Amino acid sequence: MRLIGGFFKLLINKPALFLYLFILVTAGALFQYIIPAGDILSGLFELAGASAHASVITVAQWITADDMLPYALMFAAAAPLPLAMICSLLFSGAMGSFAAGMGRARGFPAPADMGVSGGYRGRFFHMFLLFYAALLALFLFAFVWAIAAVPLAIVLELEGRGAIRAAASNAAAAVTALVAYIGFLFLRIYPLSFLPAFYSDAPKPVKAALSMAGKKFFHIAKCFFVSDAVFASAMVLYSISGKPEILLFVNCLICALLVFFLVYAVFDAYPAGENSLEEYGGGIGAETLETGGFVNQETGPVGGFEVVGNNGEQGQRNL
Repeated sequence: MRLIGGFFKLLINKPALFLYLFILVTAGALFQYIIPAGDILSGLFELAGASAHASVITVAQWITADDMLPYALMFAAAAPLPLAMICSLLFSGAMGSFAAGMGRARGFPAPADMGVSGGYRGRFFHMFLLFYAALLALFLFAFVWAIAAVPLAIVLELEGRGAIRAAASNAAAAVTALVAYIGFLFLRIYPLSFLPAFYSDAPKPVKAALSMAGKKFFHIAKCFFVSDAVFASAMVLYSISGKPEILLFVNCLICALLVFFLVYAVFDAYPAGENSLEEYGGGIGAETLETGGFVNQETGPVGGFEVVGNNGEQGQRNL
């Protein structure tokens, strides 16, 4: 309940940030609505007389062909570059505003000058590298999964299956989908864990992000489970209702809320997941064993803050 309450409090305090996110989600949904890339690809395969399973096999064979594999790998390495640049332009300042709001609402250790301008000025290159690494990992994940799914596609393509073979095929499909979901979960949680690390004053953000993601993985995963269930329910309702335009905007609103909630959950988990400035890269905030809360107090016009550690010692550090 504390997480939900804090989320709605920040949502009320940052309406412009949520509106910006809703506009981006709506723009992406409208683009997909006008140019449905998935439907176009499936239609091309249907015209070629291939089923979905046969299409997976065909794509995997095409990608792994000796004359195509180098080009596929070069495409996977080059395609994320412009996408990462666009994402960094869109989100660097917004995340700076989000971090500043979290600093006021939850004691998140954001630098004193953090905001929209601070996000662009000090974090643009960090965000570009983060988005490039995340998109590259996603491309490679899809590439590997297209190959790994071939045996399952072959089994599902067989006709005249008996009851035992059908049950085994369905079980294999369920296990494959579960493994794919877990892998996709990792691909979302770990990149998101770098956001609070980059937008805090941690001198070792990579170490702090990996530490927090490891310690709080299951806590964040529960938030993803709930969000994915809500998202899947909204998509099913949208599909069975004939895809009316009004539900498209309702789904965009739901998606924007879910993204906002997941980012909030990661930022909220970041301070609570660390116990020592020295052990986890510093700058994560100060905790006490008794309360688990923060002591982050401005001490002068220079912008320094006072840190109270678990052992009760105090220190001073400039931002």
